Amino acid sequence: MADFLVCTAQGVHPTAPTLAIRRGALAEVLTSDLVHAVFRVRAMPDTHPTITQLDDERHRAPKNRRGADMLAAIVLYPGFTSLDVIGPYEILGRLPDAEVVFVAEEPALVRNDLGSLAVNVVATLADVTEPDVVLVGGGPGQMNQMFNGRLHEWLRTVDKTSAWTTSSCTGALILAAAGVLRGRRATTHWAVLDLLAEFGVTPSKERVVIDGHYATAAGVSAGIDMALTLAGLIAGDDVAREVQLLVEYAPEPPYDAGSPDSAPAAVVEKVMKALSA
Repeated sequence: MADFLVCTAQGVHPTAPTLAIRRGALAEVLTSDLVHAVFRVRAMPDTHPTITQLDDERHRAPKNRRGADMLAAIVLYPGFTSLDVIGPYEILGRLPDAEVVFVAEEPALVRNDLGSLAVNVVATLADVTEPDVVLVGGGPGQMNQMFNGRLHEWLRTVDKTSAWTTSSCTGALILAAAGVLRGRRATTHWAVLDLLAEFGVTPSKERVVIDGHYATAAGVSAGIDMALTLAGLIAGDDVAREVQLLVEYAPEPPYDAGSPDSAPAAVVEKVMKALSA
């Protein structure tokens, strides 16, 4: 076994080596919570399989690679909404032989939209070049990620080889702005759903949309549903059910106001005003 890397909310442990996450390494999560994790890293053969299937077939490939590692990269940027990414992280990170890494343009403590939670991101976009799964969450900070730059270039590059390119909430708008969803069906938060059409994407009111190797989720909490759907497609329905039971995902909301169709008109109006403020 190789060295240990300890990532904490205070930063990388001073005695730990720097870790570049790439296809040649597999990190086993030993302990974790929202912003703490301990990884044991071991070398993997350079000859393990890569995803080369065509777009309409490659999303099924991980199902046939259960003996291999699966690398999922979750993009973070200032002003992200926590549940958009932490929900899917909890699901994908519990799949067999899976490694989930948070990535950003630069190593940093990346704060969420409320400013009270920060994730210490040690892997840059340049460090993660061939993830099997890509996830982009949403949040108010999404507005600053709509212009072509390093993130868009990275998304277009990794999308060429990823088994799944995914989003939750307004992360779909970032994917759309990068051009990878053009000609596809997708969903996003209900308040901005129509904006997808401006990027050549067909908006859908479904909670989770699968189109080719793209999986998009509606607002915030829908990212959990998308990740569970993905878990079933990647590892099989039984494994997905086990993960669902492990995290006890059986929502019974006390109110029927989770969509603009079911929420009282006054509630919808108030939320729309808050979103446009």
